[in-house]
Amino acid sequence: MIKKIRVAIIGGGYTGLAAAVKLSDLGMRVTIFESGKSSGGLARSFLGSFWKWPLEIFYHHIFTGDREILSMAKKVGAKVLILEPKTNSFINNQEMQLDSPLSVIKFRAISLLSRFRMGLGLLILKTIPNGLFLEKFTVSKLLPILIGRESYRVIWEKLMSSKFGPWKDEVNMAWFW
Repeated sequence: MIKKIRVAIIGGGYTGLAAAVKLSDLGMRVTIFESGKSSGGLARSFLGSFWKWPLEIFYHHIFTGDREILSMAKKVGAKVLILEPKTNSFINNQEMQLDSPLSVIKFRAISLLSRFRMGLGLLILKTIPNGLFLEKFTVSKLLPILIGRESYRVIWEKLMSSKFGPWKDEVNMAWFW
């Protein structure tokens, strides 16, 4: 009789869980050791008592186009909750929706020409199948060229400053992509 190989995985984040599924598929006996209260690592979320949907813990989330993650969830029988919440930006002391082509066209904080240019630039980024080459460029240098200086100044530069502070000019375009 052949004994199954036993494997210990330290960490129940997405990588540890994916490795456990793959090794299990290969016939190995897998045990996951997780120090947290639940598995999922940086991809976990939590739900406040008065919220309608969960909030991701570390800004990691699943997009509808993340085929590998959705396929893995289906394989292991995990429930996937994909909602369509509004994404707003706080500009000129008011919340403005900015999460779809239509909301970009309606976004009156920048000129109509800038809205079309930003929409075109974001569409170009969305059609790139592999953005690894974008690591050579910084967001602060390439994005204003791609979407226009007004759009960058009014929307993205403020968001980059808020998220990255003094390091905003070091963030590469692959992150933004």
